[in-house]
Amino acid sequence: MINLVDTGQCFRAPEPSWFDTETDWEQVRAELLQFPELRDPIKCAPGMQILRQPFVECVISFIVSANNNIKRFTKTLAQMQFNLEWLSAQTEDDFRKIGCGYRAPYLIESIKQLQEMNFDHLNALPDELLYKELRKVRGIGDKVAKCVMLFSFHRLNVVPVDTWIKKAQQRGIDFSKYGRYAGVAQQYVFYYMQYLKKTAGFIA
Repeated sequence: MINLVDTGQCFRAPEPSWFDTETDWEQVRAELLQFPELRDPIKCAPGMQILRQPFVECVISFIVSANNNIKRFTKTLAQMQFNLEWLSAQTEDDFRKIGCGYRAPYLIESIKQLQEMNFDHLNALPDELLYKELRKVRGIGDKVAKCVMLFSFHRLNVVPVDTWIKKAQQRGIDFSKYGRYAGVAQQYVFYYMQYLKKTAGFIA
């Protein structure tokens, strides 16, 4: 069973093709359940998995959502089409009209850069080089780069860090010890802290 819990990964209903049918998610959970601090977070969303979001949509969605409030950016994203043909046809003024604000001018540059990138080439790169290539795109900082690595390139070991994850780290959660599934552990902890607001040893 798949639980479509909202962990902030995607901003619309996922397409069937986004679901990962190759990863053994029961095995992933079994490996993470070895860590006592993850047992309650996993229990809260036992069927959660990381989707494979399309590259362009993932990049644009996270650029628009960065340092933005949920109501504003979801309204903006609902007015967008996530293909390069539509995106490249928009002007800076077009992006401003749908609520992109100060992001409008560098979205134009970001889209031009995306047109020159090849997903398959990027997907073949090791984590360090993939991260460096993504950081070259205007509007992609550390957090967005790692979100794209986790949610589009399925690098399940990558941990995006936001204010919630910083809180978890301050309370002793060391994501590096979760190894190849550190990014999955991050999503369980993120959901547990932000949406369910449970109280555990590492949560205030």
